[in-house]
Amino acid sequence: MPVGATSTLRLESNPSTGYGWQVVETHNLRVDEPFAIEQAPSSGAPMVGVPGTAVIRITPRGKGPASLTLVYKRPWAETTAEDRTLSFVFDAQ
Repeated sequence: MPVGATSTLRLESNPSTGYGWQVVETHNLRVDEPFAIEQAPSSGAPMVGVPGTAVIRITPRGKGPASLTLVYKRPWAETTAEDRTLSFVFDAQ
């Protein structure tokens, strides 16, 4: 990833259930929050309860390794082994 260039991650999400993607850890990355939620164009106007896609914008701060760990959980709940966790490692140049 080029330093200073913004990339976009798109992850399935359904915030009406109380669940959402949350940053657990980041290194050498700027992560734009809150994450935008997009619904499929076929769903028409935004509707409550319709699944969507979390749009996560990340930008490397400097050269070298960069990483991001996200968890899909309810913000008020403790993180458990059942929560979905994703980790990404990048090389910023």
